Amino acid sequence: MPSFILLNYYEERLCFLKDSAINVKLRGAHVKSRSNENRSGEENVALGRNTAQSSNYSTSYSSLAVDGNTNSDFKQGSCTHTFNPGINWWCVDLQKDVNFQNIKIYNRKTYQFRLQGFELRLSSNGRCNYNGYQQSTVCYKDTSTTTQNIYNINSCNQQQNIQFNGSIVYISVENPDQAGDKYLALCEVEIFEKCGSNCKDGCDSSGNCNNCIFGYHGNKCATPCPTNCNSGCIQNNGDCKACKKGFWGMKCNVNCNKCKQGCQQNNGYCNNGGCISGYYGNKCDTPCPTNCNGGCIQNNGDCEVCNDGYWGIKCQKQCPTNCRLSKCDKNNGYCSECKNYYRDGRCTVGCINGRYGNNCDGKCSTGCNNGTCNRNDGSCISGCISESGISPLVAGIIGALISMVVVLIVNLVYCCLKNKRHERDNSSDRTVRYTSSDNVETTRPSYENIQQDVTKPSYENIQQDVTRPSYENAQQDVTRSQVETAEECGSNCNGLCKSNGFCNNCTSGYYGDKCDKPCSTNCNDGCRQSDGYCINGCKPRYRGNTCNRRCQRNCYQCQQTGYSCIECNPGYWNYQCQNTCRNCNNRCQKSNGNCTGGCKKGFWGMKCNVNCNKCKQGCQQNNGYCNNGGCISGYYGDKCDKL
Repeated sequence: MPSFILLNYYEERLCFLKDSAINVKLRGAHVKSRSNENRSGEENVALGRNTAQSSNYSTSYSSLAVDGNTNSDFKQGSCTHTFNPGINWWCVDLQKDVNFQNIKIYNRKTYQFRLQGFELRLSSNGRCNYNGYQQSTVCYKDTSTTTQNIYNINSCNQQQNIQFNGSIVYISVENPDQAGDKYLALCEVEIFEKCGSNCKDGCDSSGNCNNCIFGYHGNKCATPCPTNCNSGCIQNNGDCKACKKGFWGMKCNVNCNKCKQGCQQNNGYCNNGGCISGYYGNKCDTPCPTNCNGGCIQNNGDCEVCNDGYWGIKCQKQCPTNCRLSKCDKNNGYCSECKNYYRDGRCTVGCINGRYGNNCDGKCSTGCNNGTCNRNDGSCISGCISESGISPLVAGIIGALISMVVVLIVNLVYCCLKNKRHERDNSSDRTVRYTSSDNVETTRPSYENIQQDVTKPSYENIQQDVTRPSYENAQQDVTRSQVETAEECGSNCNGLCKSNGFCNNCTSGYYGDKCDKPCSTNCNDGCRQSDGYCINGCKPRYRGNTCNRRCQRNCYQCQQTGYSCIECNPGYWNYQCQNTCRNCNNRCQKSNGNCTGGCKKGFWGMKCNVNCNKCKQGCQQNNGYCNNGGCISGYYGDKCDKL
């Protein structure tokens, strides 16, 4: 038998639209729908690949075996056919290593015997040509005794160590001579890849997936993505493409649920929106100091407001012991009010004589002896001065002195009268009856007659005639004097005037014993007569007993005797109105700084401290969503915070 050497082979390429159904006329034959999937849903990796064969019979090119048409009628023009004697081979280049699930070969319906005894060869390198054929390895050899319409091969049967994989597949038959009629005709060849159920786009010869379906990673896509991945994960390492809100890290396994608006995946830093109450820091993972009231500033942990009893930047210091209700100023520790008996900013100094009460604001009554009183309630410790302005002790002494003077005067009067009587007695002894020259008898006065004509002074009579001075009479005289001297009081006296010109009730707006002192112009509706204390409080921006001191800076209304502000000037807040409302439209709540009149353009949040400057027309205060106008160039999303 003569031998033949193959000198030529033919190669052609089939171009078509993958995964699409088309109808074409080939030599009058109707081509069925083409598909790259079999009944199991696996991909036919041979469809449309580059092919070649040892020779061509007419137009029965090698590409007809991978055109998706399984029609076995050769006359319909959908089958390949070689022509030369010798070894007849057909080849497809898959362009990647494939781990085969199965290979299906569709025989023609006539001359089926020509395919009996065929060989299936595999290779992982080279090209579809005769040299490649010679270097390929026989995987499967047909040993059937009957012909078949379809050959379904799912493993090699020649050697145990031959793997059912490769990138180039050969099918061949041997035609010893022309008369043998051993040509190779194939109506379709389908090659299906053996991949895991989670593979997407097939897999290689080792079963490693080209891509994974959503939610899996790994060479064979057998490992689920981490639980907190938001958009799947990277196949080769399982790193998340994005994290669910509240997590960060390459695997999204680190918690950041203290961030209000989630955090950045690469470093855990919180997005715009800040921390939930009670935490601070770039990652909002540090608790605010224990004594903060209502959270702290995100970037440094400084407290905005302290719990009662504490002060300092981080509320780490205790208020002074003598602060009333344990309240003091956050910035300097000064007490809002002092406990009884104490005064000055930190309530460390006791009340001086003449003062009493909280902050030593009370002034002892002018009616207290020695000007001192109980430091707790202001009651006079040493008793009261009398109504006349003289203490009972002094009044007693004066009364005694007056009595002594009166007695002395009475005694002096008595002595004078007694001496006069004695002189008269002496004169009567020298007077006798005498006869004048004309013998007329003259009678002289006698002591007895004098005694009858003149009433004898006696101590008792003198006592009856002279009004006895007494303390009671003095009081009556003083009372009469008060009425009699009313004209001596000033025009601002609105009540009874005393003998010393002191008034017991002043016209509104005046104070003092004589109502000659005007109340402070900063008092609300008058003051207390005794000391000018503004009993109805102070006008805005003033404080103190007489409202003569200014409130703290930025404080509109403050405590009269304490250190706290009741109302702040617009734009300020906190205990002493030392914090600014920052990005608020003018006003914010004094207690917590929350903006009450909206935010300035470009900010949002309760305190308007979150930026939204990527919005063209500003944003909504409550959620940061951009107003009508959209985002600046390069950003998108409800908040225009995504690149």
